[in-house]
Amino acid sequence: MQETTENTTTPQEDTIQESAAQKSESSKFSLDSFFNEADIMRQELALKMHLAQMDAKDEYEKLDTHFESFKVKSKEMLESAAEFGEEFGEDVQESFKRFASKFKEQYENIKNKI
Repeated sequence: MQETTENTTTPQEDTIQESAAQKSESSKFSLDSFFNEADIMRQELALKMHLAQMDAKDEYEKLDTHFESFKVKSKEMLESAAEFGEEFGEDVQESFKRFASKFKEQYENIKNKI
């Protein structure tokens, strides 16, 4: 006699196996979907960072041009102001302090953008 072993499952077991297979496929789909969305977000972020760096570089170059001009002119003006008296020279120095503070603030803003 030949014994045959059939792989018989109950309808309930079949449903459980199908459900498990579907869950596996749906979780894989969700993971693939996540990776696709994450890749898109990463690309957008990389582009935004690149553009922000370009903007910061433009701001830096403009500010730096003004700073170099300020540096030269302020020394000349301080020397000229000294000829008009100490009180006038102190007023000019105070004005330059405010300008220097603004330059420092703008450089810090650019630094924080990078």
